[in-house]
Amino acid sequence: MLAVVVAVGAVYVYTRSRVASYQSEAAILLTSSTGAPSTSTFVLSPTEPDVIASAASFLHTSPAKAAGLAGEVSYALDPTSGLVSVVGTSPVPQEALDVTSAFAEAYVSVMHQQTVSQLTVLQGELSSLAARIRSLSPSRIGAAVSPLKTEELNVASQSYGSVESQIVALETAPPPASIYAAPSAPAKSGTSKKKLVLLGGVAGLLVGIGIVLLLGRFDTRVHSATDVAAEVPVLAELPYQPKLAGRRASPTAIPVADAPGSLIADRVRELRTSLQSLLGNRSSTVVLVTSSEVGDGKSFLVANLAASWALAGRRVVAVSTDLRRPQLDTVLAAGGKSGGLASLVGASLRGAPPGAGADQAVAEPVDSAALHVDPLYPSRAASGTADPHPSSGVLPVERPRAARRGPGTDAVLAALVPTRIAGLFVLPAGGKSDLDPGDLLASDAMRRVIGELERSFDVVVVDTPALAGVSDAGALAGHADVVLVVARAHRTDQKTLRDTVARLVVAGARTVGVVLNLTSPVRAVQSPYRPADDRSGVGAGDVGLRRMPATDTSSRSA
Repeated sequence: MLAVVVAVGAVYVYTRSRVASYQSEAAILLTSSTGAPSTSTFVLSPTEPDVIASAASFLHTSPAKAAGLAGEVSYALDPTSGLVSVVGTSPVPQEALDVTSAFAEAYVSVMHQQTVSQLTVLQGELSSLAARIRSLSPSRIGAAVSPLKTEELNVASQSYGSVESQIVALETAPPPASIYAAPSAPAKSGTSKKKLVLLGGVAGLLVGIGIVLLLGRFDTRVHSATDVAAEVPVLAELPYQPKLAGRRASPTAIPVADAPGSLIADRVRELRTSLQSLLGNRSSTVVLVTSSEVGDGKSFLVANLAASWALAGRRVVAVSTDLRRPQLDTVLAAGGKSGGLASLVGASLRGAPPGAGADQAVAEPVDSAALHVDPLYPSRAASGTADPHPSSGVLPVERPRAARRGPGTDAVLAALVPTRIAGLFVLPAGGKSDLDPGDLLASDAMRRVIGELERSFDVVVVDTPALAGVSDAGALAGHADVVLVVARAHRTDQKTLRDTVARLVVAGARTVGVVLNLTSPVRAVQSPYRPADDRSGVGAGDVGLRRMPATDTSSRSA
């Protein structure tokens, strides 16, 4: 589209700046000595000195001025008809007519002069032959003549007759050139403005198509599900919603909870349903979310997927294992706390008692009984029975959880932070540890933390660092039932995505699926089940993703 606009604009500027020109055309007929149209391919040039001198006399101007006008005149011969087309061009209509007429007359005049010159030469030859014949003839009748002179006399006599015949033919022949068609009335030359604009638009369109095809041939980025390897399923595509572009959205906004009727919320719920179908009726599920590069939107997906499960009646915990850039803590408003996962696992690695250093992770430790209150039925505590009316797409799970508690459950639960969404808790990354994050996540202590959370919650959603440059996600891949790789449309490279999936499989990931984030904008179809005032789209990557510097901790760019 840009190429079309540029081409049309260039044509418009050209048509506005170009000087109008006018053309007049005349025709000259060339004839042979028999009077028939000449079949000769010879044609004069307007720049020949004789033509310029003759044209100057017809224009009543100097030869220098006529030489300047010769560049605006063209002669074109049609050998089949013997017609020479004379076209004169000038920005002034009358001048175009005068120039065409003058150079047409000049062409005829030069051709006539050439005939006259030929006659002059032949007449000179004829006079010479006559004198030669007289010199070879005997001085008196009957005088003896040598055979040699007789032969020379015969040759001279034959030549005389031949030259005399040529002179007679030229004198009796029609003019070699004549005006066949007088100069036409001057008319504007060149392509019309409308045609130029049309041609510019077509040329711009073709150039644009060529550029797109060329870029597409060398473009290795992921743009849609078809660009993802066939062996890796694309479980969801989260579209970019331009309605929020430029709006200063809160980094803690969660569309699944804040705009449940939006298209992005529908897509997250579809992903939740796909995962439930993929994993079957499990009592607990561990979902690990990672990406190839920072900024693909994995923390945003973790927060919304966890919130979706919680709003559907599941007991959910989101675990922030990105100890270097803990974006999830910001999204779920769990930042600013000491302790957390780093302190919990670090204390275990140092040999401290279970939970040492984690008791200050929250101002008020979470009551384990609170974890067993169904947000859809707040009055029902754990009773050992399944929910009689689970939400649509939510599989009933066994109760109670207390019977499944492990020896480190209290320490892990003490590190949790409740969120504003009922049934959703977060285990924040906490402050920085003096231990390497990779060592912390690969430790047995981390495995035990995941195990304790799995025993206490229906769903554990783990936010891991991007695999670019670090191997933290690989250390946790073996603990998850399914691993989701977030790829950012129009940015993630296909080979990079394949390498990421391969690294996860080598690390022990059981099931790997791809979530394509920030795909091309789509128009949401209004549904009778979606209120008219609840159609505001929220695109994955809009909230907090404002192309900020790398120091920004926006959840959408995690």
